[in-house]
Amino acid sequence: MLKLNSNRVIAAVVTAAVAIGIFFGCGLFAVNNSYADAESEGFVITDYSVDVTVTENRTYKITETIVCDFNQYKHGIYRSIPTVFKVKRADGSSSKMAAYIENFDANTFWDTDSDYDVPGNADSYFTVRLGDPDELVTGVQKYTISYDYVCSDDTLEGADEFYFNVIGSGWNTDIEHVYFNINMPKSFDSNKVGFSLGDYGNAGVSEGELLVAVNDRVISGETVNPMGPYEALTIRAELPEGYFVKNNNGNAFLWVYLLIVLLAIVSIVLCLKFGRDDKIVPVISFEPPEGYNSLDVGQMDHLDPTDDDVLSLLIYLADKGYLTIEPIPDRHGNVEKSKKFYFHKVKDYDGDNLCERVFLDGLFGGSNTVSSDDLEDSFYITVQDVAAYARGFTADLVSRKGRLPITLIILASIGLMYLPIAGSGGFSFFIATITKLTTIGFLAGIASIIVMIICWGFIQHRTKLGVELAGQARGLKEFIETAEKDRIEALIEQDSQSFYKIIPYAMVLGVSDKWIKKFKGITLERPSWYLYDNPMMEGYMIGHILSSTLNHTMSEVASAPSSDGGGGFSGGGAGGGGGGSW
Repeated sequence: MLKLNSNRVIAAVVTAAVAIGIFFGCGLFAVNNSYADAESEGFVITDYSVDVTVTENRTYKITETIVCDFNQYKHGIYRSIPTVFKVKRADGSSSKMAAYIENFDANTFWDTDSDYDVPGNADSYFTVRLGDPDELVTGVQKYTISYDYVCSDDTLEGADEFYFNVIGSGWNTDIEHVYFNINMPKSFDSNKVGFSLGDYGNAGVSEGELLVAVNDRVISGETVNPMGPYEALTIRAELPEGYFVKNNNGNAFLWVYLLIVLLAIVSIVLCLKFGRDDKIVPVISFEPPEGYNSLDVGQMDHLDPTDDDVLSLLIYLADKGYLTIEPIPDRHGNVEKSKKFYFHKVKDYDGDNLCERVFLDGLFGGSNTVSSDDLEDSFYITVQDVAAYARGFTADLVSRKGRLPITLIILASIGLMYLPIAGSGGFSFFIATITKLTTIGFLAGIASIIVMIICWGFIQHRTKLGVELAGQARGLKEFIETAEKDRIEALIEQDSQSFYKIIPYAMVLGVSDKWIKKFKGITLERPSWYLYDNPMMEGYMIGHILSSTLNHTMSEVASAPSSDGGGGFSGGGAGGGGGGSW
């Protein structure tokens, strides 16, 4: 018969009790943890209603109704609203903006005593206390506040946006229910309205968490589940450019802008004095400058490297035997009209040119074959890197003597531009007080500084080496433009691949079309690096494929990905802020 050990029985019972306690304790913790901050703050918000009327000049007329349930005696709540903030979007872009508050009112005693220590009570926030400092309250209390939130113009290029935190990420307690109603000044595309709900930085809304209705120019909605402490509810609507009118009211010092315009004239005089090149004499040549690739020759001609200059290395390096190019047939099996390509690595780079090495490494990465589709949204980084390295060669071609005085003028002008802003009490107030006349002056000042910066960029002249190499580049360009048919036929007889060798140089010099047209009706041997069944091709056709179709495809690949309209992320917009009890 089995005998029970009493010590083991007791140990088992204790262990089971502890396990059950831990199980239910974790459950209780999970249930009650979301209310921990609310208990420590002494209140929860049972209902939060936000009504916003948006005007064409980016003024948001806001009424907030906040119903609180105090479980401890408190004077009331405080509300902190941001006035200087960075708008962050889901695509990674951001804009620094400002706002100011006017016509503030509340249904209870309120004050903005800056000596009262509450979070966010700084120059970048408008903080107000709601409640009587001589009276304590408990239970359900209702606070209604109204104010005009005047935003600065947004800096989003190509579109306007309404990006607003209905509930900011600064509330340190639970909000059981939120209702909002937003009246827009004009019609808009409801498909470009998005919401974000949750912790700061969260993008989008989980299914079933938010009910939204868009009726004509009115956007309304409400939350389904309670919001936890420091969670935000944000709306972002991408709107057509010009949806909002620019702010056009205030004051400044007109003499400041006049002085800046005069400084711009001085910059132009300095640029004319120090920015002239010695005369460039083209040295006619039917071959590219020895020892220089197509990217180098592009810089010899126009100094600053462009994306097309960098992309010309594709054909240049193919001609040097590092890769082959294979057209991908279109859906009809047509290769001649193909707009997509495979690139196959033939061998590792063994030269000493940094730009060429970076280009090939970025093109293939760790693969031996890539397609033009594979390079989308990534190869543009390589193009930018190569261009950055190439500017080291530009530095040898130019002298920038004379830039120091213009640098000082630019810095002085920027300082002068700040005077009207400082005189009006800050950027947000400057926006609110600028007049139509001083708006013209302000724009003239900005334009003058832009002129100074342009002068700063042009106040350079080619060095002796720069003039010499520019002459060689211009000489090759002149040969391409003026060469007669008999001279071209002699060149082909001397080197059957000369047509392909010159194409990348013609591309960077802007004369590729002229070079290709000279070979119309002339049959050429297909280059070994272009994988196509026909061993002989008309020069005009293959030239068009390489210089136009391939270059167009690579130009699209080299473009940085564009951002989409839509939802932004929680807490990333204007307004919102937060609050707590006091």
